[in-house]
Amino acid sequence: MKNIGAIILLMMSCWASSQAISKKQLEQLNMNVSGYTIYPFGGEFAAVKNATGRYSIVDKKGELAYPFEFDTITFSPDYINLVKKGKSILLNSKGTFLLDSTQYSSIVLDGNFARVVNKAGKHGCYGKNFEMVLPNNYNESDYVFYGLPNSECMFALKSSEGKWAIRSSKNGQETEYIYDKAPKQIKDQYLKVYRQGLCSVFDGGTFRDVLPYREYIDSCSFWNNDVNFFVAMDKSDSLSYIYNSDGKKVALKPSTDFCYWKNKYVVVSKGAEGSNIPLKMLNKNGKEVHILKVTDELCWQYKNNKWTFKSTSGKRLAGPFDEFAFLDQDKEESLFIVGNDGKYGLVNMKGKTVIPLDYAAVQFHHSGHIKVFIEYDPTDSDHSKDKFKFYNNKGKQLKSEVLTFDPFVDSCASKKQEIESTDYMWFRNTEGKYGLCRMKDMKVLVPFVCDECGSLMSDGMAVAVYGGRRYYINEKGEGLPAEAYKK
Repeated sequence: MKNIGAIILLMMSCWASSQAISKKQLEQLNMNVSGYTIYPFGGEFAAVKNATGRYSIVDKKGELAYPFEFDTITFSPDYINLVKKGKSILLNSKGTFLLDSTQYSSIVLDGNFARVVNKAGKHGCYGKNFEMVLPNNYNESDYVFYGLPNSECMFALKSSEGKWAIRSSKNGQETEYIYDKAPKQIKDQYLKVYRQGLCSVFDGGTFRDVLPYREYIDSCSFWNNDVNFFVAMDKSDSLSYIYNSDGKKVALKPSTDFCYWKNKYVVVSKGAEGSNIPLKMLNKNGKEVHILKVTDELCWQYKNNKWTFKSTSGKRLAGPFDEFAFLDQDKEESLFIVGNDGKYGLVNMKGKTVIPLDYAAVQFHHSGHIKVFIEYDPTDSDHSKDKFKFYNNKGKQLKSEVLTFDPFVDSCASKKQEIESTDYMWFRNTEGKYGLCRMKDMKVLVPFVCDECGSLMSDGMAVAVYGGRRYYINEKGEGLPAEAYKK
């Protein structure tokens, strides 16, 4: 049964969400949730847990919207799912009641979507704004859900004749029922599809098959979300080859690492002998080449075991270098990681040295900045001993303090959350304390006094751990006790 009083409370409290939470509001919030285990906000509300392990949700005033009676609470950008003894109450992100287990036997959040099973055992799905993007008509074995990073999804649907179609949640677009079995998701909107014993790749963006049908496809290449190479097995000899998007064989699949340079070239690494040293470079037709075009006017040339950055007319702009990190280049197209004698730096499109070749390693960071390592051990999978600093793409050092911990961004439920999480990041200093930095200028918002790594910044708030207690903080880093900012 609906808790009307709780719903009214939720709706009345929603006005505060559009305003940035102030220092004074944070003090009140943190005081009100004192004694509870707190979790990050997911829009208007956050989960809190009491001493007996039961959950409730609070608004940004710290007021409880429900009693502590739930076993689990899950959030998505559009929904909140409160679960007690296997029965759900589904709210929207504003706290408005939508449905519960009197209507559905199962409610599960999956990314931005609420997947539901009705009392007859039929599956369906709700999308943004509580719009039903898949009606409750399908048995569990007759549909497949594919989450996408753009807050959309696709479904594979099975007909009574056993054929499969693909449907988009964005506009309801649907293919004909032509596929022999359920497609497999390769990456984001790309699905491996099957027809008449052959397979191809379906692009959910263009909503069509984009590769020639083959007996077997092992993997595909992506550069800026275009697929122009794929690896497939040749039935005649049971070996795997690299093919271009026209289906032409380019090369036998290498045993070492390889990459697809701008989807125009295949570059094979020497692997253990040198990840940034090419064994061979091939164009899309399989012809061995010695240059990698950056633009029509610029290229990298590999000659006499050295890399040189040149104009296509032959003018040298930078180099020669022992190494050029071509394997990392799909993350950045205007800056280049280069190395000499085991030390690394960065050059730009003009051939100018942006970061001197003085560092143990250089990496393109997902925040958009450059991570340079003072100490780096590639054999340490945890990278627990790494020491690094950050530079911007102009070569300006963003912070003088040496850092030792860089948490990976968790799987984000929406593009908005992904952007927020890389705008603000937690790091650990050499003394083992954590601080929160604003990545655009590496300004320290929460000083390096925290005992643990805090949560991702989401909807303008995060959770920090200081003095054995968890506190809510805002985008200015406010919210901890005053003494924390004096240390």
